[in-house]
Amino acid sequence: MIPSFHNIHSQFRWNGQKHAVDSLLTLANEYLLIDNDYRQSIGVFIKDWFDESPTITLNTSGSTGTPKAITIAKKSMVASAIATGDFFRLQPGMTALLCLPANYIGGKMMLVRAWLLGLELTEINPNQDPLSASEAVFDFCAMTPHQLSNSLKNLSQIKTLLVGGAPVSETLCKKIKASTARVYETYGMTETVSHIAVRLLNGQANNNFFQTLPNVILSEDSRGCLVVHASQISTAPIVTNDLVRLHSPTSFEWLGRVDRVVNSGGIKLIPEQIERALASLFTQRFFVAGLPDPQYGQKLVLVVEGNSAEQSITSLKQESSLPTIQLPKEVFVVAKFLETPSGKINRLAVLESLC
Repeated sequence: MIPSFHNIHSQFRWNGQKHAVDSLLTLANEYLLIDNDYRQSIGVFIKDWFDESPTITLNTSGSTGTPKAITIAKKSMVASAIATGDFFRLQPGMTALLCLPANYIGGKMMLVRAWLLGLELTEINPNQDPLSASEAVFDFCAMTPHQLSNSLKNLSQIKTLLVGGAPVSETLCKKIKASTARVYETYGMTETVSHIAVRLLNGQANNNFFQTLPNVILSEDSRGCLVVHASQISTAPIVTNDLVRLHSPTSFEWLGRVDRVVNSGGIKLIPEQIERALASLFTQRFFVAGLPDPQYGQKLVLVVEGNSAEQSITSLKQESSLPTIQLPKEVFVVAKFLETPSGKINRLAVLESLC
């Protein structure tokens, strides 16, 4: 039986203190008075969660377009929290670290998991290197790839780490291979109530396949995009714009976004695959995309953040393993990338600034 969203596990602790609904609401009111956006977002979420409405309004991150507000049933978030607990065998009394902002689904779900599953939650202000603020060891944590990259020296403080919000680069994967922490890349979005699948990035069992959480079945549509069937989260199938290679009804390989595919002279190029192949050649942020071309319809371009590009088209030909057709035809340098409200590269805005 799925518990009510008003339930709080008897073993739940927040920064060492036991809480019931009343004391959490008191904490929320205190946080709303603090001049700190992070604390205020937690306060707002607590009050929204424990009101009488069976739904809650969440904001998407805007990584693939304009951020939007969507309505999610609280029972769906409860089901997601339980599925994560079952998959990772989270037990009451285990320790968890909250270092993501509560503005978006990742931070919100860490809170929901903690009070429903009886975790002992430690909350710290989100920053680039969250583990620098504590010497404690945590059973469970979620971070962005950027936070992970800055936490490598202290990664032994985490036993199980979820990484989401953006793809994890091959370069970063190599840096965590020998870590004692079990690091999982997550697949999901606000519409799927956080992650519905994960893949292990290190250890002997690591591979390129995402494995679904309990009670999630997958299929593809006519475009080759992933369709998620998860009745406890959504009554209707969730159709994504993610191109995948489906290996079974519960596992898949993520290829890229269908709305980012570049059609150059009839050849369809997937930017995310090309970016993965080029990642080891850059220390700056970069991306590849399509721009209008009178001869081919679209041409593949490389956009690099900084004052100068470390690579030229000639050096890319020499140093990368990409076939000629997948090499960018032009390089643009942008001093500072425009970003979405959640801190991701706003590719559309950057490309518009080039035209």
